[in-house]
Amino acid sequence: MAAAPAFADSNVTIYGSVDYGYGIRNGDSGLKKNCNTAPSAGCPKSEFISGVSVPTRPVAPKRGSTTRSNLRVDVRMILVPVTVSDPRDRPIMDLPVEAFHLFEGDVEQLVNDPKTAEALKPYYRFLCKRPLSSDEFYPIFNRSNVELVDVSQTKGVERLTAKGFVANGREYEVDCMIFASGFEVTSDLNRRWGIDVVEGRGGQSIYTHWANGPKTLHGTMTHGFPNQFYIGYIQGGLNASVTLQFGNQGYHIAHVISEVLKRGCTVAEPSQEAQDEYVRHFESMEIDLSDFQRQCPPSYFNNEGEVKPKWALFRAYGPGWDGFQKLLQDWRAQGDLKGLVLER
Repeated sequence: MAAAPAFADSNVTIYGSVDYGYGIRNGDSGLKKNCNTAPSAGCPKSEFISGVSVPTRPVAPKRGSTTRSNLRVDVRMILVPVTVSDPRDRPIMDLPVEAFHLFEGDVEQLVNDPKTAEALKPYYRFLCKRPLSSDEFYPIFNRSNVELVDVSQTKGVERLTAKGFVANGREYEVDCMIFASGFEVTSDLNRRWGIDVVEGRGGQSIYTHWANGPKTLHGTMTHGFPNQFYIGYIQGGLNASVTLQFGNQGYHIAHVISEVLKRGCTVAEPSQEAQDEYVRHFESMEIDLSDFQRQCPPSYFNNEGEVKPKWALFRAYGPGWDGFQKLLQDWRAQGDLKGLVLER
């Protein structure tokens, strides 16, 4: 692997939008380039591995200058770029320890009580849980009517009572209890889809078909389930904008449907051979996230502690978002619906 350029050693500012991704700007020179959606358009000659940018100090947006649907903020970041010749050689980067210490320092400055501040500091690898970017969360613990109940030693509250709950041997009486239990996105499909029967040809269940993980062509169709299409984080390119990602998946699906109908056909599904070939290609180019997953506490990133969860989040196409879009564009431009079996 080639050495990272000198750019890697300097702090840069990311100008971010929840809708449109990142751009890089140096000093006061203004927005220079969008390195999220167009990494080749004048970005540094290096590749930024998704998930290694470390926010160190969020800056609140100016009042009256933003809208709720397009919140724009300036965020100080440290980026860890690397130069690679083959996407399969991309390493899982170790994040700078000092960057996380800066984040912990922010908690100490915002929360007055040292014991409370210590309990609020992140104890896990960066990005194992979503980084907090609220300007109001930490200061609220300085209010006299707010108390943080640390249940880390007991791994949760001890029990519920008629009046509230017991934690660390003390009963807390409450009027309302909100269960922020999270959600399942990496467990087996039959646990979380909530649909009793999803059957393909010959009565085959999708839960059996995908018992060991997804098997698709382009992440949108699977052999044995004609005319059934999928969107989501399944064997494809990933983008920070879910709207853009799902929209592009819908565009590809619409193209397939349109071309099938133009040919006077009513049924389409991938051949077994085409699906197997695509799965081999995807897995050969896939970025290895196992080191990151091992460093995270039990959570949805590793299906509560699995070494290599079959439905792991963010299984990304190695050449990246643009590489995956080119793969689909080339396939559509070829015009023969290669890999699909059609029926009238």
